[in-house]
Amino acid sequence: MLKTTTIEKLKGFGLNVDQLVAAIKAPGEVDFEVPEVTTYTAEQLTARDENVKKDAHRDGVAEGKNAGMEIASKTIAKSFNLDATLIDFKNPEKVAEAVKATAQKGDSGLQEQVTLLQKNIDQLTTEKDQLAKDFKQKAFETDLISSFPTNRSQVLNDSEYLLAIRANLQFEEHEGKMVVKKGGDILRDSKTQNPLAPKEAITSFFTERKWISEGTGNAGRGVGDKPGGQTGGIRTLKQAQETWDKEHPDKAGNYISGEFSNYVAIVSKDVPDFNYHEAS
Repeated sequence: MLKTTTIEKLKGFGLNVDQLVAAIKAPGEVDFEVPEVTTYTAEQLTARDENVKKDAHRDGVAEGKNAGMEIASKTIAKSFNLDATLIDFKNPEKVAEAVKATAQKGDSGLQEQVTLLQKNIDQLTTEKDQLAKDFKQKAFETDLISSFPTNRSQVLNDSEYLLAIRANLQFEEHEGKMVVKKGGDILRDSKTQNPLAPKEAITSFFTERKWISEGTGNAGRGVGDKPGGQTGGIRTLKQAQETWDKEHPDKAGNYISGEFSNYVAIVSKDVPDFNYHEAS
């Protein structure tokens, strides 16, 4: 009787062991189907393994070469600012053609980039200059409003008064000082012929237009009234702002209102050298 291990080996070759045993025991000749089995010698197995290794190595080299070519091509494309969506990076000839086309642009291609960069710079410079101009204009208009007479009529609001003044008076730098012109001529003091200070010119303009209220009028205070709180010693716009914030905490920081303009005009009335330019 065959051993169990032998039987298992025979089954591994595809043999039907039971049929084989029955055929051996049969009294006459019987058919037995022997499966086709390919066998190898030790030398043949060694040769086969070597060939498999060579094929795998060849495929790996090809794959690595393609990957390396793709990486290199993408690096070149980036350096020449090429459109990655239009290039087959596995085909070095296509990459070379794209680089050549870019190089043929020569100075014109470089000039195009410089032009675009300069356009961006010019745009940013224009925006910066405009912001600076707007800020300077807003500060100047705030300064003008602070020069309005405290006893002005309430027939117009401060914005309307400002429009009227800008439509009739021109404020320009002349020999390092701000002068006021009307009709192209500098407004001057009738006695000294010195140019009128902006505040004096504005007061004169309000008087000519009869925009000055008599008595207490509608301004909310008499001409000689002083605002509440400690106002003595205020000589600059910054000090006026600080005192305003303390006396009016609910309106702190609001320096473009008509109320604050009235406040500044009152506290600066008896201060000839009041500094309207030193602000927070």
